[in-house]
Parts: sequence; C-alpha cells; structure tokens
Amino acid sequence: MLVKATLACEPGASQHRIATNAHEERHQRRRRADPTLNVLVGRMIAARMWAGLTQEQVASRMRTTKSAISRLESGAHHRPTLTTIENYVLEVGSVVEIKLQAFQ
Repeated sequence: MLVKATLACEPGASQHRIATNAHEERHQRRRRADPTLNVLVGRMIAARMWAGLTQEQVASRMRTTKSAISRLESGAHHRPTLTTIENYVLEVGSVVEIKLQAFQ
C-alpha cells in the first residue's frame, strides 16, 4: 500500500493525513473493482447534469440530504438498491432500463 505522509505542525495531524490517504486508496480500489457500478454512476451523474440539476436539488426532490446524493454518486461506500437508483433516475427525468445478457 502506498501511503504519503506529510509533516505538520499540529500534533496528530500527520497521522490524520496518513489515514486519509489510506482511505482514498481503499476508495480507488473499490471503484476499480466494480466497473459496472462505475458506468451506472457515471450515467446517473450525466443524467442529473443534462437535467440541469444540482445534487442539492435532487436531494430535495428525493427528500434526502445532499451528502446522501454525494455518497450515491461517488459509488464508493455502498451498492445502491434498485429502488434508490429508480428514485434518483426518475427525479432527474430519466428511466431505468435493465438488460440481461448471456456471457460470451
């Protein structure tokens, strides 16, 4: 694991930076591990931006918080349920289409 440490004047500040860098590295590994989720999240963000909506506006429409939308759009901390995806997509004026494909 590559961890960057920086010097800081405050006691404990460098440990925080080390922990933050380790957390970011775990986040990046998770995103690389699930390319399907990355594509889905990318399309959700594109749909929101195409609709001209901010995360805050989508949160208001879904009766949740902006931070919840931010976590959803990061795709890093959890796998959203189909219901959550459908609610988000409907609020930004799109539809969900599910396809099954045979492995080749």
